Amino acid sequence: MKKKKTTDKAKRNRRVAIGAGVAALAGLAVFLASGDSKAKDPSGGKAGGGGGLKGGGKSGGGSSSGGGAGPSGTLPGTDDLPAPKDDPLAPTPRRTTPSGGGGNSDGGARRVSPSGGDGDRSPRRTNPPIVEPTGPDPRIKDLPDYYNDEWPDPGKLYQVGGQDSDGLYGIAWRWFYTSLFLAARNAGGLDDDAARAWAAENVGPKGVAQAERADYILCVAWNDIVYGSYTVASKNRRGPHGRGIDLVPQHGDNWRRILDGRRVLRNVYLGTAGSEGTPRNAGSGDARLPLLWMPRLDDQALWSSGGRTIKAAGTWANGWSFYHPPPVVMKLGILDATQSAGLGVWGCGEGQIDYEND
Repeated sequence: MKKKKTTDKAKRNRRVAIGAGVAALAGLAVFLASGDSKAKDPSGGKAGGGGGLKGGGKSGGGSSSGGGAGPSGTLPGTDDLPAPKDDPLAPTPRRTTPSGGGGNSDGGARRVSPSGGDGDRSPRRTNPPIVEPTGPDPRIKDLPDYYNDEWPDPGKLYQVGGQDSDGLYGIAWRWFYTSLFLAARNAGGLDDDAARAWAAENVGPKGVAQAERADYILCVAWNDIVYGSYTVASKNRRGPHGRGIDLVPQHGDNWRRILDGRRVLRNVYLGTAGSEGTPRNAGSGDARLPLLWMPRLDDQALWSSGGRTIKAAGTWANGWSFYHPPPVVMKLGILDATQSAGLGVWGCGEGQIDYEND
């Protein structure tokens, strides 16, 4: 009997030892599992590198909800990139929170598939309705394509320069000659040489013979509000609205201002109707010559009329006529250093605009 008790006690001791060993192994497994989870946690540790769009790790870790920055710093899966820095008018893409999802552990919205379930976990995008534009819609970064500092091309901003010693009439002649050339080539189907010959035949002589074409330039509302003055030198031209544009270097560096996304500068006083002489300078400009918008004319109308019918051609994407500069230029606004002009109705005829309401 004594021997049997000893045997039973030994068995119990072995069972206790085995149980303790199993418990120890289980505890070790839990510890190892805990350490492995921390190493994979994107919200902490070197392997994760921090969460959210600012993600700090070199491996580009995301938030615990699976967000993280894409290669260009945008939300993954979105196709709306930030507007260019040089375009202050471009709208900033709006991020929408999908409906039907609940919050998650980090407070962000849960991304859902378009059907409302978790599905493939791709983000749901809300797209605006597609509107067919009626013409181009350049941004500031595109404007070099609408600029010329050597020749007054139709449909471009023209930087007046030393080549314009013959004044506004000379600018009008070169602009209208090019407009006729384009009409002969585009509407008339002539080759370049024949189109030049047709343009030369119909453009007429330089000088006051270009009065109607010069008026068309003076009637551009943007040209008028930036440079127009009632004080007109005797050698200059006064448009139908009674104002002229002084082609002397006393204006703002408006091409540079436009590229920088700043308001264009008006630097000459408006003056009083009918006054003659040189418009007074406000002293805030950069001693530059004017930057003029040269309207794009209707090719078919010019061709069919032999150059006698002058009207603007086409529209920008927002519906404004090509008589006016690109909308992005119009919307920059005017900085009137003289405090003499103000907004309201500018330009004349087809080129008139009410700046107060546009």
